Amino acid sequence: MTNAPPTQQTTMPVWGRWIRRGFLLWAVIAMLWLANSYRTHGVPNGTLRSSPTISVVDGATMLEFMTTRPSSNPALIFICGSGVSAHAYAPLLRPIAEAGYPVFVVKLPYRFAPLESHKQAAVATSSRVDGG
Repeated sequence: MTNAPPTQQTTMPVWGRWIRRGFLLWAVIAMLWLANSYRTHGVPNGTLRSSPTISVVDGATMLEFMTTRPSSNPALIFICGSGVSAHAYAPLLRPIAEAGYPVFVVKLPYRFAPLESHKQAAVATSSRVDGG
């Protein structure tokens, strides 16, 4: 018979488990705070309002800047992401619409496309605008 040494099971001390749980709780709270605090600030109110020359439509899946004059100019389809709201791009994109180009800002679910189905929905939305 061979005498094998007994296996030792090391258990984490109670304070170590509490430190681990505290760190995980802090990580979850920090990520939620970061995702929630990334908001749009400083966009002038007039940027998102219709005017005599621009029609602004803020829909569930798209923000549209359409010229009220007849135009045969191509449209710009802008897909925002990286957690940034579509409204944050309004000061950049409204002047393009004022120059006579229709602008469509596709809104992604949760301000980014975490799943493949979200990406496909954004492409389908932009395809409806493009006529494809």
